[in-house]
Amino acid sequence: MGVVLKNNAVGYLQSAITASDTGIVLTVGTGANFPSLAAGEYFYATISIGSVPVEIVKVTARSGDTLTVVRGQEGTSASNFSAGSAVELRVTAQSIVDSVAQLPKDASTVSYVPSGTGAVTTNVQAKLRQLVSVKDFGAVGNGVANDTVAIQAAIDAVYNAGGGTLFFPSGTYLVTSIVRNWANPITVNLQGEGKRSTVIKKFDASTTPLFDLSGIASMLEPYSEISEMTLNANNVGANGIRATNFGRWVLRNVFITGCNRGLYCRGGLVFDVYDCTFQANQYGYYCEKSANNVFSNLVSFYGGQFSGNTTWGLYITQASGVHIVGTDISFNGTSGDVNTGGIYYDATMDDEIGYAIASIKNAWFEGNFGNGIKTGAVGGLHFSMRDTTLAGNFNPVTIGAIAMSEIINCFAGSTTDTIVVGAGRSIIENCIFYALNDNSTYYHHLNVVGNAYNHINQTNARRDVICGTERFVQGSAADLTAGTPEDFVNFLFGTGQQQFWCQNVKNLSLGPAAIGFYGTSPQTKQTITGSRGGNAALASLLTGLAALGLITDSTTA
Repeated sequence: MGVVLKNNAVGYLQSAITASDTGIVLTVGTGANFPSLAAGEYFYATISIGSVPVEIVKVTARSGDTLTVVRGQEGTSASNFSAGSAVELRVTAQSIVDSVAQLPKDASTVSYVPSGTGAVTTNVQAKLRQLVSVKDFGAVGNGVANDTVAIQAAIDAVYNAGGGTLFFPSGTYLVTSIVRNWANPITVNLQGEGKRSTVIKKFDASTTPLFDLSGIASMLEPYSEISEMTLNANNVGANGIRATNFGRWVLRNVFITGCNRGLYCRGGLVFDVYDCTFQANQYGYYCEKSANNVFSNLVSFYGGQFSGNTTWGLYITQASGVHIVGTDISFNGTSGDVNTGGIYYDATMDDEIGYAIASIKNAWFEGNFGNGIKTGAVGGLHFSMRDTTLAGNFNPVTIGAIAMSEIINCFAGSTTDTIVVGAGRSIIENCIFYALNDNSTYYHHLNVVGNAYNHINQTNARRDVICGTERFVQGSAADLTAGTPEDFVNFLFGTGQQQFWCQNVKNLSLGPAAIGFYGTSPQTKQTITGSRGGNAALASLLTGLAALGLITDSTTA
């Protein structure tokens, strides 16, 4: 139903008509030039005198060469016309209006045909609903309007529909706080248009988080993702994201700034953070257990940056399995305050089971005003740092009374980048340090290069260090700091039998302790007796050497 259009439809009056006629007869056969009309269909025609259009009529029916018309349309007046006057189907203003009006208003009635073999036809409505925008719910994103209600409605709608992706187009969206609790494992992805293009910013001065996300302690599986946006709490003391009992999710390419705690996890666990920037917050990342005793375990940071956070870049407590890979952690903390800096591992990390693991790999620590890395007395912490550079941090790396520290393939060459370790067990290999002070209970050092001997503070002879080109362990603390270490490698764990490999560069003195070779029990210094004139002295010598394990005495009397 509605207006009908056709190209090149022209006819001529068979006979004259008056202004009151509603039936027009065309010359024989020319009626076929015009559309055939079904019930409710019509077209507009123009009747001309000579070459001058005079009247527009609405044709409501055609039977052969006879047209049924409504006269004087679109501001024209009904007129008298002589035989032979032209009748033409033309595009008129009203025909355009009517054509637009009859276009589909329901996207579900418009087909969408994807390209490609095997593609299935759907409709436009279904296609558009595959990605929901916050602007569908009235969000403006102009940096002025309060978009809280619209964004809250959008997130709730996606969740209640069974999940999906909520899109935030470029713009600045002002909010007070967006709250969502997951009672079921429903995926709701919040996706912006770019790390700096989509901005979620604090609207008011309240300290409620920008995003307050939570699950229930018995269901820690949102399987959701936040990506491609900036979160700015506008320095009012609010948190960026607060995740409570919230597990198995992803934060990707997000910039968090102006927050008290940029990412604050209270039982936020089993999630990954990719290429995110935490800048100019009080704490970049802060974690602890929830009130339900859900610990913030198994969190990994890949790439990204922690920079300019005034207390700590990362403050880790009541958590295990926190891993940092390829991350830049620089210029955090406050000048002169050693209780600030890059990363702090709190003494309560191992509270859940008395054991915790943390690692750093291929990271960069530069210019942190407090400590680059600091641990509390985490008795059950096993800490590993590999392939990492420390450059110009203002205070030492301080590994306190933890269970085990492993530092491998690391560099700390600035005068302020002292490495201080006080673990139960310490392994340091293939490192270059300006200064090292390892007072751990048990040690293993291999290929640890210092700027000069006196920059390696060795207070216990049960270690080995390479300073310059020399490998050493033997001697007192005075010998070592004076630059005269003996030249061998010592591997020591516990207080049992030891093994030594001498490099044959300097004399080796083992001191008064008992010693054994080839698996024999350690013996004190042997005394050789008997006359040299006979075989008594030789027999005593053979007995002594055999006791030390240096020979097997198979001689006969």
